[in-house]
Amino acid sequence: DGGRVLRSLLAEHMPFIEATRRAARIGRYFAIGMALFGIFFNFFFIVIALFVYIAATEEEQATAISESLQGVTVGKLMSASVEVVHPDTTIEQLHDLMLSTKHMGFPVMDKGLVGIVTLTDTHRIPKDRIAHAKVADIMTRNVVTVAPDLDAAKALHVMSEKRISRLVVVQGRDIVGIVTQKDFLRAVNVLAVQKQTARWGQQFEQPPLSPP
Repeated sequence: DGGRVLRSLLAEHMPFIEATRRAARIGRYFAIGMALFGIFFNFFFIVIALFVYIAATEEEQATAISESLQGVTVGKLMSASVEVVHPDTTIEQLHDLMLSTKHMGFPVMDKGLVGIVTLTDTHRIPKDRIAHAKVADIMTRNVVTVAPDLDAAKALHVMSEKRISRLVVVQGRDIVGIVTQKDFLRAVNVLAVQKQTARWGQQFEQPPLSPP
């Protein structure tokens, strides 16, 4: 909380992302100092310092990702070709579909969206029951959905808040895509390279020749 207050003060005089970087850097220095203090006086301070250091780093990374995704919508990141499964699909059929499509999660459809199932869900089935289990037995019924025009940074926040790895993208009552953590990571990497290339282009751009 103290780091966020500091960031707010710094943001009055500089861009938000730069204010975040400086506040996070100060937070990490503070954590290192607290850890050194803990070595000589109280071990408990080392534990607190570890949490402060991790929190400062994660806050900086989250802000950098949000800034890089600014202006990007879910529709630009999602996979539009979506495979779906039925609640009566067997786990063996589900595994075969995962192997053939290289996707680890699918919306479950039965006269509409009724759930979502992932590879992680299949781990909950005892080995002696897996031959008879179906998707309906393990799927998550409360599906988190987003619209394709939603800001990508907001969608990533929803994913983090709900602790899920994928979001179903719907428009009206139709599924139009699915977006995963890998899609966000790919976008952040591409946008970072794109911005770096643009800066290099500006740096080496030759000024126009003056007329004789």
